[in-house]
Amino acid sequence: MDDDDFENIYLEAIGQVSILRKDFEHKGFSCLNLNGNLILDITFLEPDLSNINVIDLKLADGTEIGRVVPVKGVTIGDLTTLPGDQIFYIWNYYRKNNKIPKQFASDILILKECFFPEYYKNLYNTSSFWGGFIHKTVETVHYKTNTDIICPDLNNPFSFPTIVNQSNSELSLESYNIYNVFLKKYHQLELLFNLVTVQQLKNIELDNIKEINAIYKNINKKELETITYIIEQFSTIGRQNKILDIFVKAYTKYRVICDQIFKEYGKEGNPLKEEKAYNNFIAFTEECSLNDTKDYISYESLWKKQSKPHNAKDLKIFINILSAYCIYRIRCSIAHKKLSEFIFESNKEHFDFMIDVALPLIKETVIDIFANENFKTLFAK
Repeated sequence: MDDDDFENIYLEAIGQVSILRKDFEHKGFSCLNLNGNLILDITFLEPDLSNINVIDLKLADGTEIGRVVPVKGVTIGDLTTLPGDQIFYIWNYYRKNNKIPKQFASDILILKECFFPEYYKNLYNTSSFWGGFIHKTVETVHYKTNTDIICPDLNNPFSFPTIVNQSNSELSLESYNIYNVFLKKYHQLELLFNLVTVQQLKNIELDNIKEINAIYKNINKKELETITYIIEQFSTIGRQNKILDIFVKAYTKYRVICDQIFKEYGKEGNPLKEEKAYNNFIAFTEECSLNDTKDYISYESLWKKQSKPHNAKDLKIFINILSAYCIYRIRCSIAHKKLSEFIFESNKEHFDFMIDVALPLIKETVIDIFANENFKTLFAK
């Protein structure tokens, strides 16, 4: 095919007998110009926009400057059956690649030529926020590959305590950003903050004011205190073993990131705030790594060799406090983009940390809580 072939098909689609066709170029950007209209690729489009046929693009004063046409992923069939905007895309693509695509690789923005300089200068780079779409191809940083998926213990299966928990877990699969995946899994804990208290209160006689008050006061706990409380209430030795495996990997393989998130940008509640406790814990993880420690008894034995790593607290108590703190700090680093917080970036080192440390930590914690017999009994009533 050539330009004349495309022009004939395009004219038939738009119901005109002639068009003004020329090439357009502006500061390195180039495309086909048809009747004063330009075509720009939209590489990503928000879900609430993707199911609409055509979306008008207007300035604040109501002036229409173009339209968004969601077509990404649609298979391209007979060109003579397609509307004009889609033929415009295929024509522009063909001129650049010398072939017709099998499907639309992107959504489309049709923009009036007279508005392009202003759009390119003031709107192009900010469209992800105000418009819900972007034109640029986002550089993909590949995640670390997992070769195994480990099922939970079938002898002690876990279940979601509420339909909301299950729905939230399923929705997390729609999150292609690794940081959003963590937040969705964190929400499993967040959903429990008051539900645990409600369930506990349901099982208390109304006349037992003392016990009701003891339970009710948990509602006023700070978020980190609540996470720690839930973990302490519903954790097991089995969990301790898996969590210790994660922390040994974290502080031997990802020491720099751990120091930044938990220490340099650390906050109140850090169980390794004191230098002596921190140094002793690092020595503990290094020794565990050298000995390839895998069972809780061996971990506990090495722990006891340290000179009071955390104010003489036993290993189970300490690891509960540390895991609650680390889960919360990772959550804050993702959710809060401010100078006082560690800020995750789109690079392989941070992604690998999420795969090897952050996600296993939150997953094992939630699975252990939901599989705990006391927890299941609490939510069975």
